[in-house]
Amino acid sequence: MENVFNKESIEKTSINIYIKYHYLDIDELANLLFKFDLFYKRVLAQSFPVYYSEKYQVAFRNFFEIEQINTGNSIRIKLKEGWKPEFKIKDSELRIEIPKLLGIPAIILYALFISGQKILDIQNTRLDNELKKLEIDIKKIELYEKISKQIESRDLLPKKIDDSDFLGRFEKFELSQEADDITGHLKYKEAFHYVEINGIPIKDENKK
Repeated sequence: MENVFNKESIEKTSINIYIKYHYLDIDELANLLFKFDLFYKRVLAQSFPVYYSEKYQVAFRNFFEIEQINTGNSIRIKLKEGWKPEFKIKDSELRIEIPKLLGIPAIILYALFISGQKILDIQNTRLDNELKKLEIDIKKIELYEKISKQIESRDLLPKKIDDSDFLGRFEKFELSQEADDITGHLKYKEAFHYVEINGIPIKDENKK
């Protein structure tokens, strides 16, 4: 069973989606990947300008990528955070700048499992414990600190807020809507009869 997140390096956490299906529609697969990409970009936008390009005036180097797709009577998709190096010539020397990972997949996983508890009623001791550990490690991520400061500086939150309410902070940016959209799509799609994310089942028709 996959680890829910990378305990050694939280910023290297990947998202592993395993689906058993009655049939797999290309459009449905494209739609699912689009939803994940939209979610990723929504979080990345709040970190702007983490990797800022003066040439293009955007933060573009950090991106979401597919590391692996395996198919058979099921499909397994592994998504991870990536980067595109930026090449510069300075003082007649070639310099390659490699940005560090932000840990966005870990933030997405946290939101997905919270949404899963809310939408799919998959509360259990293991998931609760993993969420608590994940929340602690997420707070170590630079991106979390950046977003928290942005939220507070815009007065989007009350001055006295329970810092443990991690998702509550991000709901101000409507990130929970993307999480609900993804888990709802996986839960109610009739073509999928079993779905798990990072080893946590969120749909199993055999247990109905």
